[in-house]
Amino acid sequence: MEDRNTARELGAVRTGLVFSSLLCVAELVGGYLTNSLALVTDAAH
Repeated sequence: MEDRNTARELGAVRTGLVFSSLLCVAELVGGYLTNSLALVTDAAH
């Protein structure tokens, strides 16, 4: 039972990391394309 819950939690963590990484990349690209220092620094933060 614990292995099943651990696998589910690990999947949730991976999903969260993927979405967070995609958001960070989108902010970096958007900031670069629009010359927005605010977006670039927010992505780096």
